[in-house]
Amino acid sequence: MKECHRLVSALADRRKALGISQNEVAKALAVRQSNVSRLEKGKHEPQLSTVLAFARVLGKRINLCDDGFEAMTPASCALEVRALLEESPPDTATAFRVVTELVSQWDLVPDDQKVELMTQKPVTTRVAKFDALIAGVVEMLCVRSDVVPPPWVSDPEYFLERFEWFTPIPTLEALALANTPAPVAIRGIFVDEQSLRSV
Repeated sequence: MKECHRLVSALADRRKALGISQNEVAKALAVRQSNVSRLEKGKHEPQLSTVLAFARVLGKRINLCDDGFEAMTPASCALEVRALLEESPPDTATAFRVVTELVSQWDLVPDDQKVELMTQKPVTTRVAKFDALIAGVVEMLCVRSDVVPPPWVSDPEYFLERFEWFTPIPTLEALALANTPAPVAIRGIFVDEQSLRSV
């Protein structure tokens, strides 16, 4: 179990480097902050499933065998988006492209791994419209593949109170309104479906 503690220590260092609080990790894992603290301090022997979930929250996958491909997860997508939005000025165009990468990689993921890939609730990007977009995209991909969407996509924080648009030109809003996938639109996010497929 010494290796497990080393891994948790490395994950704790990554969490701190990313500026993610223990409370944010706890919320994503649906546990108390004190549990995350005990995990990081090595106060108990963690279960492998706990360590894997902690890694997924931080956008990392721990491969127990090398399958040659590591797909983007909602957690890793949210972390990349968050970093781009924290730049000065925020790089919203690249942040949007990161979300499109989540879409483009979906077909490369083996069917038996799709559920596990989407299960972990990501930490917030700290920008509500991007959080809603990521949740909508995850639900869209799951529905298209006959995969049950993870429960976290139904959390109220992923539904906006006012509409937001992901269009480069305001005159394209009508096109986005007509062509937004339903799982994205119900969250108050409007983006032309073709834009989500762009790489």
